[in-house]
Amino acid sequence: MAFASAGLNPESVYRTNQPQTLLSLVRHGLGTGVTNALAVTTANLTGVRLVPIRDAGVERQVAIFVHRDRPRTPALDQVITAVQAVQPPTWP
Repeated sequence: MAFASAGLNPESVYRTNQPQTLLSLVRHGLGTGVTNALAVTTANLTGVRLVPIRDAGVERQVAIFVHRDRPRTPALDQVITAVQAVQPPTWP
């Protein structure tokens, strides 16, 4: 969506849903990768440069699934609070 909103239509030669595989392809000079902010928070960025796509007009929604017939525990309440408090990372 970010590319389309900028009038771009890049050709994908390789596709993967694994961030480390994507970074390895980039690290070995096989192209440029695009991934979400969450994926790079735990990724090994050695040998690659991160360039944020700003104002892309897209965002990621995260959901927590809970069993409808089981009561929420204090631990689950803490997880929900922590997830709701997370803000997207900001990069230089």
